[in-house]
Amino acid sequence: MQCNRNAMNTRVIKGSKYTQDMIDPREFMMGTGECDYDLGGMPQMDTMPPQSPAVQCNCQCNNQNPGACPIPYEPAGTDSTYSSCSTLAPCAGNAQCCIGLQAQPITSANCMPYIIRTYKVSDAIKFDRVATGTTAVLATGGTQAFTTGITVTGDPIPVGTFKLNITEVCFGDSTVALTPGATTVAGKALTPTSVFTSSHNLLNRSSVSTAGLSSCCQQCMGTTLDYSQAATTATVTAPAGADPANSINVVLKGTAGCSNVQIATTIDATVGGIALTYGALNGSLCRAYNMDSSVVEQYYQSKLSLSCVEATIQNTNAAQNPYTVTILKPVYPQLLLRTTVSLLGYALISVVGAAQAVQARDVPVVAASDFNFDGCF
Repeated sequence: MQCNRNAMNTRVIKGSKYTQDMIDPREFMMGTGECDYDLGGMPQMDTMPPQSPAVQCNCQCNNQNPGACPIPYEPAGTDSTYSSCSTLAPCAGNAQCCIGLQAQPITSANCMPYIIRTYKVSDAIKFDRVATGTTAVLATGGTQAFTTGITVTGDPIPVGTFKLNITEVCFGDSTVALTPGATTVAGKALTPTSVFTSSHNLLNRSSVSTAGLSSCCQQCMGTTLDYSQAATTATVTAPAGADPANSINVVLKGTAGCSNVQIATTIDATVGGIALTYGALNGSLCRAYNMDSSVVEQYYQSKLSLSCVEATIQNTNAAQNPYTVTILKPVYPQLLLRTTVSLLGYALISVVGAAQAVQARDVPVVAASDFNFDGCF
C-alpha cells in the first residue's frame, strides 16, 4: 500500500454518537489517487445498537451469597454447594533430571555470622579387616547336597553335571556383637563410651587428654599421636526364633553356562553364635596445634560374607527336583569389619547463615489430590 500522508484528505460525516458508531469505514471519502486502501476484507458491522455488557465478577468457591453473583454455568465436576475445593495432582512422570534445593546467595544483605561450639575433625584413619570362622557352615560332598530351593532361569541346563560359579551371597537377619580391644592414644588408655549400637554397627567416643608439643605449636603444626587397639572380637548370632534354631537364611546366586541359578538354604550359627577375632590395629593421628580438648571417635561397620564357594549342579531330568547342587570344598563364614577412627576437637567456629528461611517443595500426603491449605477450609 502506497500512501502520501501529507496529501491524504478524509471527510467524516458528522452526526450523533449513534450515527458515528454506525458509519461504515468504507464510506470515508478519499481524494482520488491520494491513498488506496484495500478494505474489502473487513467484516460487516452489526447494525443493532450495542448492548450493555454482562456483569462480570470473580466468585470464590466458598460463596456465602450465591445470588449476588450469577454464574451462567458450572464447570463439569464442580458443585458450588461444597465448601472444600481441591485439584487433582499431576500424574507421576519419569523425570531423569532434577533441580535440588537452591541456596540463597550469601551477601551482606541476607546473612549474618553465627558463633557455635562443635566438634571439628582433625584427622581420621580407616582400617579394613576380614576375619574367618574356624568351623565350616557349608560342608562338602554328600553331606551337603541341595535338591530343593533351587531356581534356574535363562537357558535350560542340559542333562549332566556342570560347574556352578557362585558370585553373590545374600543373608537374612542376623546380629553382630562387636567387642573392641583395649585402646590407647599416645600411650594413654582410653575409656570408650558407646554412642550408637545397632545389629551390625557400633560407635564409641573417648576423651583424650594429651597436649600438643610446644615445638610443633610454635610452627603452627600438629602433633603426631600413635593410635593402638588390641584384638577385637565379634560374635554373629541368628535372629531370635529362627527356624530351624541357630540358622541364618542364605541365598546363593551364581551361573552355570548361560543359566542363572539361585539356591535358598541356611547356615548354622551354632549355639552361642559364630566367633571371630581380628588382629590389633595401629596407626597415627595428627592432633591440630590449636585443639584445647580432643575426642577419639571409633565407628565400626560389619558385613557378613562367605569364603569361596566351589560347587557343581547336576540335571537329573527327574519329574520332581531335577537339579542337585553339591558343595566341593568346605565354606567358612567371613565377617568384613571397617573401623574408622577420627580425632575430633571441640572448637569455637564461626559460620555464615542466610537470614531468610528455605522454601521446601510440597509433596501431598494424599496421592490423588493436592489440597489447598490456604483456602476452602
